[in-house]
Amino acid sequence: MSENEIKLESAESQLISVDVLASMIDLSPRTVWRMVSARTVPPPIRLGKSVRWRKSDIETWIAGGCPEQTTRKIEG
Repeated sequence: MSENEIKLESAESQLISVDVLASMIDLSPRTVWRMVSARTVPPPIRLGKSVRWRKSDIETWIAGGCPEQTTRKIEG
């Protein structure tokens, strides 16, 4: 395995899907999407059509007691 393949594998393991997130917090993927809409989970990262979360963000969020995320201020 080359160094680039190792870096790519490491980067991929740092991003998790909605299914993995749902299993981490013992909820259904549909409930996770509702939480995303309500902004009660850390915001996901969009990569083209894929949606992923940073594993470290989710672990920190869980360790902190799953607090609601702060609302985003819309300027305009």
